[in-house]
Amino acid sequence: MPAHLDTIRYQDDVKELVHEHNANTRVLQKEVSKLRQELEDSQAYQRILDRRVRESSFDVTDLMKFLGNHATLACNWVHLRDLLQHYQDRTPVPQSLHTVIATTASDDPLSQPGAFTGLDHPDNQDGESKPEDNSDSPSDPPSNRRSSRRRSSGSSSTPADSKRAPKRSSHKAPAAPQLRPVKRVEDSSSCLPESTPPVWSVEKARGSLPGPIVWDDLRLDVQRLICSGVFLKGAVSWPQEDRPVHTRFCQGDLVEMLSRMMFWNQLNESHWPKYAPERYYLAAEAHLDGLEGQEVQPPFWGRLSTTGDTEEELLPEDFVTRGNWMFSRVASSQLPRVQSRRVSNGDLVSEWHKN
Repeated sequence: MPAHLDTIRYQDDVKELVHEHNANTRVLQKEVSKLRQELEDSQAYQRILDRRVRESSFDVTDLMKFLGNHATLACNWVHLRDLLQHYQDRTPVPQSLHTVIATTASDDPLSQPGAFTGLDHPDNQDGESKPEDNSDSPSDPPSNRRSSRRRSSGSSSTPADSKRAPKRSSHKAPAAPQLRPVKRVEDSSSCLPESTPPVWSVEKARGSLPGPIVWDDLRLDVQRLICSGVFLKGAVSWPQEDRPVHTRFCQGDLVEMLSRMMFWNQLNESHWPKYAPERYYLAAEAHLDGLEGQEVQPPFWGRLSTTGDTEEELLPEDFVTRGNWMFSRVASSQLPRVQSRRVSNGDLVSEWHKN
């Protein structure tokens, strides 16, 4: 192929990658704008609450001024002030402090409501009681409670954690990365947008595994296929089929997979990498360069081993089988149909069509 055609194809791949990146950026910008508005609303509400707290806070001096402006304080009003000071300071009233308060309404001198027996707090007039929070001790400061939750939640790992702090692999790294698979298939199909929600959460996918299989031991492509609604046996067999798989991954995950396969020279181990468009390989190369600059080694990418037939006994009721794959019914309705046709040179080409 002439060099200028290669240059054009390269430019097209870069443009397409930029378009996808810009689309993902716009989605994230909308999410940031939404979160920023929610933050501003929360801060405005917090300012209102702070003002209410300041206005409703008890102060002996302000109360005595209020009583002096709207009532006649006579006799030993200093004794009343000292009594109220114990309330403000939350200190016990000395037993020697005896106080008698008599209130006379000059506009209604005959009114006698009776002895004071107590009042309900305005917040509890509706009969609702405050829920007790036994999760944290009231004496613990908020910062300690937050840190304790962080410590407890930090014990469980997530796929994002494995990307941020990958363990140093015990496998010997190849001398040089494998930048492309030996065979390539022209395919311009894009991967999923970053905003695409998974069919299964990681927690549900992890819980669907048979006992002997550990989620963190599965390859990233198998993990993401399970999260897209493919059962374990199908998720393991699908990457070994000669068909595209990259259309089931989001761009961030796809670039991470390709970079791992590049580093460990495993692009020829599965069939699906040959269907990935060139633009994703360019992004994976850039990702590898960034990891090299940080002296970070990508997690090991090993070969897939076939699963036994034990998983079939653990199929949930909402799973259906299509060919050699197993999908949840939700994911099955989202899968494209595959049609094959022969081109002029006699090769069999598979085409994917949306349902």
